[in-house]
Amino acid sequence: MQKRILLTPVDTLVEIIIENKKCSITFLKNKLNLPLEIIEKWLVILEEYKVIDIHYSGLEGYVTIIEEKKKNQTSEVNISNLKENFIQRSKIKDVSYEKMKSLWPVFINEYESDIKRDFYEKAKAKGYDIAKIDIAWVKFKEDLKQL
Repeated sequence: MQKRILLTPVDTLVEIIIENKKCSITFLKNKLNLPLEIIEKWLVILEEYKVIDIHYSGLEGYVTIIEEKKKNQTSEVNISNLKENFIQRSKIKDVSYEKMKSLWPVFINEYESDIKRDFYEKAKAKGYDIAKIDIAWVKFKEDLKQL
């Protein structure tokens, strides 16, 4: 840990994440000995400010620090678990299912160009023909709009 005159609990949380490259939310809760609700609220805020990334695997959330080069990129969308991440983030923020359904189309419209770019890049990297990628994108986009 860095030496500081005044260290807030959130600073301590960030330093733990830095020291433990990819750690679970449960690990952070146990390490800080604080209620899960407080840890989750802090993590949501840190994620909104692009200090950390939260990824879910099964029922457990894992936290990593966003590297400086990644912070400076315009926007990056991971399409592999987009719906699941949206739902998990909404649950953390206590958003009702009805509200999620109304927010989902807004979210998709806002990030559609980023999602499409990521979709095409991944498909091209796997060697798919552009015509097949175009067809797959239309189907994927239709499926994506359904929460």
